[in-house]
Amino acid sequence: DHLLFTLVKGLPPIAGVSTGAQHTCALSNTAQAWCWGQNFASQLGDGTATRRAKPAAVSAEAAGD
Repeated sequence: DHLLFTLVKGLPPIAGVSTGAQHTCALSNTAQAWCWGQNFASQLGDGTATRRAKPAAVSAEAAGD
């Protein structure tokens, strides 16, 4: 297996990335979470079950904080 890195447009400078089976979340240098991908079980933390093709900011309120 090989890792493939891809530039994701629309993100600020990123401090870290976490991936799931069909979704990805990134944490910006300012501690803002951004997620995209499948969302059938609300795994993106945006309070919806809407699939996101592009990164969407996750608010603490929507994520249940």
